[in-house]
Amino acid sequence: MSGPVTASLFVRGRDQALALAEAAVAAGADRIELRLDRAPDLDFAALVRAMPRPVVAACPLEEENGFFVGGGPARLRRLAACARGGAAFLDLPHPGRPGSDPLPPSALPAGEWRAIRSWHEPPDRRTDLARVLDAIEAALRPGDWVKIVAWAEDEADSWRILPLHRRARAPLIAFAQGPGGEASRLWAPALGSPWSYAAAGDEPTAPGQWRCADLASALAGALAPGGPPTPCYAVVGRPVRHSLSPLLWRTALRAAGLPGVYGRVEPAADGFASFLAAHADPAFRGFSVTAPFKREALAAADEADPAAVRIGAANTLQRLPDGRWKAWNTDGPACLDALVAAGAPARGPILIVGAGGAAAAVAEAAVRRGARVTIAARRPDQARALASRLGAAAADLAEVSAADFPVVVQATPVGSSMNPGNPLAGNPPASGCRLLDMVYEPATTPLMAEAARRGAVVVGGVEMLLRQMLAQFRILTGVEADPRPLRAALAAARPEEGE
Repeated sequence: MSGPVTASLFVRGRDQALALAEAAVAAGADRIELRLDRAPDLDFAALVRAMPRPVVAACPLEEENGFFVGGGPARLRRLAACARGGAAFLDLPHPGRPGSDPLPPSALPAGEWRAIRSWHEPPDRRTDLARVLDAIEAALRPGDWVKIVAWAEDEADSWRILPLHRRARAPLIAFAQGPGGEASRLWAPALGSPWSYAAAGDEPTAPGQWRCADLASALAGALAPGGPPTPCYAVVGRPVRHSLSPLLWRTALRAAGLPGVYGRVEPAADGFASFLAAHADPAFRGFSVTAPFKREALAAADEADPAAVRIGAANTLQRLPDGRWKAWNTDGPACLDALVAAGAPARGPILIVGAGGAAAAVAEAAVRRGARVTIAARRPDQARALASRLGAAAADLAEVSAADFPVVVQATPVGSSMNPGNPLAGNPPASGCRLLDMVYEPATTPLMAEAARRGAVVVGGVEMLLRQMLAQFRILTGVEADPRPLRAALAAARPEEGE
């Protein structure tokens, strides 16, 4: 059945269920899952017939990760009514033991419905999911489908699902629920699941569900027309919930007419190597890497662009045709190109505030272009070490005068929503200076506001983000993205940029 979004809702009454279903369809749902385990006694056959999209009916007991307490015979009557009403699918929990099936399909009315034999991992247990899949498939009737839902306390828990998609012989719906399961719900349709579940309204039916409109938007036009797998990409960092990369990538993929799903992944602080190993499926074509994993990305790569090696960090990992990973860093050229577009001299003196990976990327690119670079940091020893390695000058941030430089780059997190402040407080750039602040949340930092008041030309971090993303897009897809729809998407998402 076509369409990757199934909107799930708890039935609490006929009118309530119809209203939620109609709203979900308007938001992009392709079918409706009716969760009957919290429903009062209703005419379920009539309810199914009234639904605006094909129906998946489910009524899990408490011991099956559900809420139904009416017992097996009452559950059977509810599902039988849905079958008579024309439900397309009935969710029938896998019995776990031969001969113990509480819901044998033969006990249900004949019809055109299919059985989804489902299994949910308990939150307190970690199971060999491949063995579960094999056991369910061994007991399937012809035409039955399989659903396996792992429990994920964190991102790493959810990665156990990924190999199942290539292992399955029957149609498989596989994802993780729980605090770490969000990304798996996005990958599922790209890797072969017929669909993923989303919340029809404000009440999710399982932890970690996307809102229907959000999942439909993320998957709109994304899936490969010839079937799975669909190319998968993600921004990888900690934290990444604030990242604008999914907006930019999804917009660029759709504008270019390319299939592709783009998500967010947030490994544990020491979990980058495990993340990369878990995402070995060739469908994962590349990753945008952000803090704190840029050095780990370079170390994990099998091959690296020379600029990334000089910088000592990578913001892009590309899967090569032979499966190896190549590291790139697009930050430096993106920053400098944004400044040149704002009128900065291409090779003039430039002050870089900070001595971390972002500062190194800009310094490397600027030195390579022939600019005179000064690196200033609160810890002068770090500035000197980086400057010595890249062929730049170093200064103590407390002693350098920002007004002496026609170009200033602020390359620290200071000024962001999570790290407020102004690294050049009392030391503002001069009038006419071109200042780029890499922070893009908020859109205007205290440093940018003060510099603008003094006549500097300020460039927000989102402009650098856009340009480095365009370079990443070219590396990972081989296509030049049109920046115009991306700028329009940013303007719609961040109206304060135009104020």
